[in-house]
Amino acid sequence: FGWGSVGEAFALRLLERGIKFAFAREVHGGVLRESTREKLKDSLEDNAREIDMAGEMIVIHALGKGMVDTDGVWGKVNVGIVFSETLEWSREELDELKNFDLLFAGSSWNKAVLEDKGREV
Repeated sequence: FGWGSVGEAFALRLLERGIKFAFAREVHGGVLRESTREKLKDSLEDNAREIDMAGEMIVIHALGKGMVDTDGVWGKVNVGIVFSETLEWSREELDELKNFDLLFAGSSWNKAVLEDKGREV
């Protein structure tokens, strides 16, 4: 589940607090549980419109090694959810992660790898 589980939990917390957000990429049907999909229904249906207004809101980005591409969507606040299965991160990739206001690691192993490389997660 990875990005879906972490992104789902984060999106639900934002929704509970009445905070507007958008996903940087389309959320595919199988990623979210049906109960969550129903709670996020309006946000998901509005996501394309929200992306046009993303500069004014929180944008949630699914990230991994070699996946720091934001699809041109950048928000007022940018949250990256990082999953990776490698120890090897280039200096450029680590520097790109500095552009995010907040990073969530997908696991304690991911967190340890990034912190070992000098990137706070």
